[in-house]
Amino acid sequence: MDEAAAFAATAATAAGLTALAVLPLPARADGGSASSLLSRQDAIQQATLWMPRGAQITSTNCTEMIIDSSVRYFCSVQWGPAAQ
Repeated sequence: MDEAAAFAATAATAAGLTALAVLPLPARADGGSASSLLSRQDAIQQATLWMPRGAQITSTNCTEMIIDSSVRYFCSVQWGPAAQ
């Protein structure tokens, strides 16, 4: 295979993978965690930034800690596919 053909094959493969990356995938069970100095709700919101469209929160767990005389909220969020 010459250099031009190899490049064309690589470009076609990359284009195909890029097309797959933009297809909407079904939500799957996963989770995230975050902390906030503002509020528990802000920590939950930050923890769900990467939650896929169509998912729903299944559980949250937040801990409030005092660090250097400031309250900090640590939250972990679990999500899964929306009920059908």
